[in-house]
Amino acid sequence: MSLVEVINFNSDASCLDAKKWLGCLQGGGKSNFVKMLDSYVQADRKTNLGLTAATIHDLSYFNPEAIHFINEHSDIFQLVIRPYAHDSPLLRLPDGFRFNLEKGIEVITRFFKNVSRSYLQPEIITTGEQISILREFGIDNIFIHRYRYHESIRKKIPCFPFQILGTLGSSISCIPFTHKSLETIYLQALHGVISEQIWSDQIAKEIKGCIDESQDIYIWRDGESCLLVPKGIQYEASILQSEKYKRIERKLLSETNLTQSGDAFSYESENSKTSPISFFPAYSMKPWLNEMKLYWFISRVHEIELRFSDLSNIEKMLWLMLINSDILSSIERKPPVIAVSRDIFCVDPQDISWIGVLAHPEKGKITLLRSERSGEAEDYLAYWQKVHEHKMSIESLLETWSSSQKPYLQKAYARVRGLIHYS
Repeated sequence: MSLVEVINFNSDASCLDAKKWLGCLQGGGKSNFVKMLDSYVQADRKTNLGLTAATIHDLSYFNPEAIHFINEHSDIFQLVIRPYAHDSPLLRLPDGFRFNLEKGIEVITRFFKNVSRSYLQPEIITTGEQISILREFGIDNIFIHRYRYHESIRKKIPCFPFQILGTLGSSISCIPFTHKSLETIYLQALHGVISEQIWSDQIAKEIKGCIDESQDIYIWRDGESCLLVPKGIQYEASILQSEKYKRIERKLLSETNLTQSGDAFSYESENSKTSPISFFPAYSMKPWLNEMKLYWFISRVHEIELRFSDLSNIEKMLWLMLINSDILSSIERKPPVIAVSRDIFCVDPQDISWIGVLAHPEKGKITLLRSERSGEAEDYLAYWQKVHEHKMSIESLLETWSSSQKPYLQKAYARVRGLIHYS
């Protein structure tokens, strides 16, 4: 039995300010982003990286050294398939979903040599129709997070890889993330409120306590978490080293006992007191549409998607800037307040890690502020409209973005430039 870690890394995460993200890429091989990657190499910890293709274009423009570093250590890092933009799957129509997926696969397979055929869905949500499309693209596995569902649904979701149905007779292997407590412990260690040894001890306990030694432990987490908090990179390095000292084995997805046929797993009913799920369970959009503050924006984006086949390739590329799910999260969700180690408050106030962070030393807590993603998205929409109405050429748009001092426009420039260059 081994630990199989799958990392969601979305450089548009609602608490990751664009200025902070670009700052984390500065310095080439000495950047904060590469330091984060190097922690895995130094501790010999294998991981499955879920970089969105938009993130990869950020790297290719602002820090190509990071891409080289990952490829140089392909024994440590394996990429999973992601879409281009970290979108809201339940809002997508088939044409939009296909375009986002296709561009994601193109970018990931162009820049990286060790890529699995597993697909990490944005928000770990999918529909039956999307499963059918994924199979058309040769995707073998998707994921599900058991503890994001009510107990009545959770108990019908197996604790090991199983087969799930899509539309039109399609099916796919589904890998469940089953250890919510491990995610919590990891974050507590990452914030310095518990010892990193507690994390490695808990992993060892989970492995020792498992009846079936052939089953691996699959965990999911947000990879940008260590970039959000002061000293996060150092704490993460300590966590990974503690695993190494505990001799905990990690695997890449390609090294697990998953077969790559997409139809290898069935779920025997005797393993549960209730009938297992056949289709991917429905998930509420309430967390992203709590007060419907951006209903008008979603409607505008949807109107564009309704005529997707009539759009030019440039218009489709610019549309990818509008569909990120964290546009909604940034305005609908409250800023997280987290307990942290006292050592964090000793970090230089001018350090880049404090961007978007409010300190409450008297309480031993910090607040991670949501970024202004909604306002940025409005600006992207306005530029899309200009191009659509032929009031602005794509050359003029790129020139405007490349010379801008606004980090979110610099980021958009790198992405659209990359999409055009490789089209």
